Amino acid sequence: MKPIIPLCIVALLALAVVAPLAAQSTEPEVPEVVFPLTLEDETGTEITLESPAERILCLSIACLDFLYSLEITPAGMTDLLTIPYALHFGELTEDQTIIEGGMTPDVEQIAAMEPDLIIGQAGFFDPLRPALESVAPMYLSFPNTLEETIAQFEDVAAMTNHAADAFEVVERFNARLGAYAEAVEDEDVSLMIVFGAAENETMFLEAASGQTCDMLSPIAECLFDVPEGAGGMAAFGYDFFSMEAILEADPDVIFFSGYNPDRTENDEVLQRLAEDPLWNALSAVEGEEVYNIEPWVWRAGRGLAFLEVTLDQFMTTVFAETFPKPLELDEEGE
Repeated sequence: MKPIIPLCIVALLALAVVAPLAAQSTEPEVPEVVFPLTLEDETGTEITLESPAERILCLSIACLDFLYSLEITPAGMTDLLTIPYALHFGELTEDQTIIEGGMTPDVEQIAAMEPDLIIGQAGFFDPLRPALESVAPMYLSFPNTLEETIAQFEDVAAMTNHAADAFEVVERFNARLGAYAEAVEDEDVSLMIVFGAAENETMFLEAASGQTCDMLSPIAECLFDVPEGAGGMAAFGYDFFSMEAILEADPDVIFFSGYNPDRTENDEVLQRLAEDPLWNALSAVEGEEVYNIEPWVWRAGRGLAFLEVTLDQFMTTVFAETFPKPLELDEEGE
């Protein structure tokens, strides 16, 4: 197995010659938010809000996640998001508008609900921007790394005037991740996250550049890198890999997901794989270290709420003896 490369969070502190300056606090401060507020989304488009957004329309899972962490109820969402919302974020109410059309939402219905802010997924909803320009500012994001997740979460917090709340959420998450990593720093675990198996002896995997693998990098190593120049979902940290390449890498643990929330598809695919000699030759399969996961929680483009659930599930599964239940931290993250 390859050694884990720890994630180093380096604080660059200027050496002060004057003693009073050396005594100054290095504690990070909550950034001040002033309206009108202008910032750039992931596409480089400037977003301007004259006042804090209150009626927010979610077109992405990250939007639901961000608002949940800020204790904000979305005014509306697309019909595709109602399942994960009801499962993980709250009960749908009559006051919330459900926009029909899935990945091609009804523009007239969006305009009729009069949102203050629309939050969608970069790379998917970009074509909607011209049609919605006169309706509300549109912030597009797709968090691929933990750093991007935090930055985009802080953007949403600023646009809703919840910067102080976001600061606390980020502090708690970082403390949680750090505590987990410190507890297992002497362990050496390699990981594979599977999101589907094709008929041509390939698997659709999350690579090391994917959101979950990036978050877990202080704790476990994802063994696959997206090939240079790869297209499709490679930009989001996913690609197809052959069973031969997977067998050569031979991960210690495998987390397996299909695309339906009740996981029946996972079971069917795993049953089919049980007849594949290459699959059965994997150490994780022989050691019964293959775990069934829910796609809504583990796939890319989430916020810190889902990432925390993923982190807890990973730790209580892979390091069950050390963490039979999720880590409990106090309000200060200790």
